[in-house]
Amino acid sequence: MNTTENTINLNTAGQTELETYIEENKLTMESLADMHMDGLTAVGSAQRAMAALINATLNAQAGQRNWFDVEYRETGDLASTWQPHRRAILDLYKAKNHVNPSEALREIRKKGYELIHGKKKKAANSTTRDIYVRYSEELVRLYNAGINPENEETIKTHVESDKIKTALEHITKALSALGKLPTAD
Repeated sequence: MNTTENTINLNTAGQTELETYIEENKLTMESLADMHMDGLTAVGSAQRAMAALINATLNAQAGQRNWFDVEYRETGDLASTWQPHRRAILDLYKAKNHVNPSEALREIRKKGYELIHGKKKKAANSTTRDIYVRYSEELVRLYNAGINPENEETIKTHVESDKIKTALEHITKALSALGKLPTAD
């Protein structure tokens, strides 16, 4: 595909298409940053091309660790190879008064991964608390607030005092049913 004769959608083009486009148009990291900052392309598309350029330069491939896998402050050969590119990107965006160059870098890294693997990187899943543990922990907090001597006067004088006392009774019964009723020290 001769991309100079055809338009290319930088948002959807694959790694090979982007490499060809970059090469044929003699684009540099700086010219791509200009495209991004000047808004000449859709949001993210210039960053996608920047990621493709880095992928090609650093020979990124599926099945191996790549530049987008390098963690902050990591050392080693891959980190040393990636560092000048990382610094250049941050410096380019700072020079163009980007509000948050680190965010632009993060997006470029995401797009580098997507181009090589053909899919978005899975976000780390937060562990869902067990419902029993959640009930126990949250009810204990409410119970402790309800029996705290510092809150006694507030509860007595509160407009909804009767409802608060009834709720505390129910919380006490619920903790007892869970076998988690705190004992007096």
